[in-house]
Amino acid sequence: MRWFFILLFVLGTLFIACDTPTDAEPTPIADALKALETAYNNADLAAYKATLDTDSYLFHFSERDQQDPDIPETFSYEEDTNSTEAMFTSDAVGSIELTLTLPEFDEPAVDVNIFILDQVAYNLLITIPADNVTYYAQDICKFELTKIASNWLVSDLWDNYGDSGGLCSKSMSWGYIKYIFGDDDDI
Repeated sequence: MRWFFILLFVLGTLFIACDTPTDAEPTPIADALKALETAYNNADLAAYKATLDTDSYLFHFSERDQQDPDIPETFSYEEDTNSTEAMFTSDAVGSIELTLTLPEFDEPAVDVNIFILDQVAYNLLITIPADNVTYYAQDICKFELTKIASNWLVSDLWDNYGDSGGLCSKSMSWGYIKYIFGDDDDI
């Protein structure tokens, strides 16, 4: 009888182990970037700001965008969040949809405080219903994240860095969309 209970225990343990999801748990880096994506999709400025390192954040425009003499090399935290606020609160905007596709990567060791995630694909759609316009950007970007008090925050974001064409033939980039919302005359 004792063996019977041991066998039931072993089989029950195996059943529970087989029922456990095999997908890896989200990582702190993936969670940080998912929070940025969710903030965009919900047009939540406070949540967006919470994903950024307020002391050092820079948005780096692509080389392609910088060919326009009016577009700077970078947006500071304040310039970026002002532009993003204009996007999120604009009466002209119908919807915002950002999708980030992360490449495979190894989570940094516990003692690492800066992490760079390269080759992150993005799709960004912003509809302007009154004008029957959709801003669409699809390309790649690179993130530098900094660990501050156990939280990973975005300290730098490079849009389509070092490339003049990106992954698609679209003429618009994430940076260009940020730029036009930062310049009220262009909306």
